[in-house]
Amino acid sequence: MKNWSKIILQGLGSFGQVDYLVTGCKKTYATKIFELKDRVSILFARVGKGGCIPLHTHENTTVMIPIFGKATSHGVNSCSSEIGSVLVVPPHGDHGFDNIEKEFAFISICIGGRIISNSKVNAEDDFIVDSENT
Repeated sequence: MKNWSKIILQGLGSFGQVDYLVTGCKKTYATKIFELKDRVSILFARVGKGGCIPLHTHENTTVMIPIFGKATSHGVNSCSSEIGSVLVVPPHGDHGFDNIEKEFAFISICIGGRIISNSKVNAEDDFIVDSENT
């Protein structure tokens, strides 16, 4: 099986980013693609077969664009999420994914805040943990 995260990141011009295990989620990994302080962050997220992202919220607006696989989105956007879908979650809007039968991946664009930070794990909006240290 191809390592989709490396293929996608190469296509996006990433420079050696690594996957991080997303705490509180099942079989979910994320890779930071870009971050501009508290203005915008972009990540590539993938969820393995049988994994899930439970309902949660962030203080910022988030746009999620599925790039392969299929999942059920719950919360403010309850629908089937697959290529061609675009999910826009307002600040404090519940969102999550389940019913993942094959690997599911999406690009997440977080506007007006940060969704990734490895320096303050467990702080608000900081939910990524380096998988090599877990």
